[in-house]
Amino acid sequence: MKVNNGNRNQKLTNEKVKEIRKRYEKGESQQVLAKSFDVSQTMVSNVVNNRMWRDDAFKSCEERIAENIIIIESNSRQIRDLKSKNTKLMQRVIGLEEWRILAEDAIKSQQERIESLEAQLNE
Repeated sequence: MKVNNGNRNQKLTNEKVKEIRKRYEKGESQQVLAKSFDVSQTMVSNVVNNRMWRDDAFKSCEERIAENIIIIESNSRQIRDLKSKNTKLMQRVIGLEEWRILAEDAIKSQQERIESLEAQLNE
């Protein structure tokens, strides 16, 4: 991605790039724009298709920071949601484990009761 950094040999500036895009969107051909700005049609194509002078190159630091903050906040929400889901799943697992222990205790109690009844029958 190129951005005008004061290079005297550079034919396009950020302002010219914006103008090329605006005129292209209004329907002006790449060939006409190339002649008008004294660059190749390939250069105009690269500009209008964001292969050079990407749109985000014109953004201010504040705009980039604001976008990054939005991304971070979104990621934070997703992390909180995942933690909440994980907590709920862990509660279910713990609940299932408690039920398993209760079921084992009930089975053991029933087996002891059966053994006791069998002992009484054999007496």
